[in-house]
Amino acid sequence: MSKSMKYAIIQLGSRQYKISEGETLLVERQGETVNFNVLAYSEGSDVKIGTPFVEDAVVEISNVEDVKGDKVSVMRFKSKSRYRKTKGHRQPLTLIKIEKIGLRGSKAETVAIPTEKVEKVEKVEKTEKTEKTEKTKKVKEVIKAVKSKKE
Repeated sequence: MSKSMKYAIIQLGSRQYKISEGETLLVERQGETVNFNVLAYSEGSDVKIGTPFVEDAVVEISNVEDVKGDKVSVMRFKSKSRYRKTKGHRQPLTLIKIEKIGLRGSKAETVAIPTEKVEKVEKVEKTEKTEKTEKTKKVKEVIKAVKSKKE
């Protein structure tokens, strides 16, 4: 079978995600380490479902960047009393990348789960404003890509 058929289902926090190698995900804010459990693993026609977790499945995940999601406006309004309050919220998110998926002890791969953040690529000197606008554009593109995958 081809490698594109390899996937895993992990539980990260209170949510479950179907992941494959090379994929990037926006998840709730994680700390230095990403703690998760592998619920199922599949490589072509070979499927392993955990009871409750697959013990010999190994998934290598790296933190790429901590970002904030889109702004959500919350408004309170009471008619005839001139009461209006507006509040905004941006959910803290972590952009993670799935490096490898495999089984422990297989010939092809034996992988250790990383606990450190991936080193960021050195940036060309720019003003802070252009860096922020580029960063928000990048985050919006990633969020659109993740939303389109869900649909």
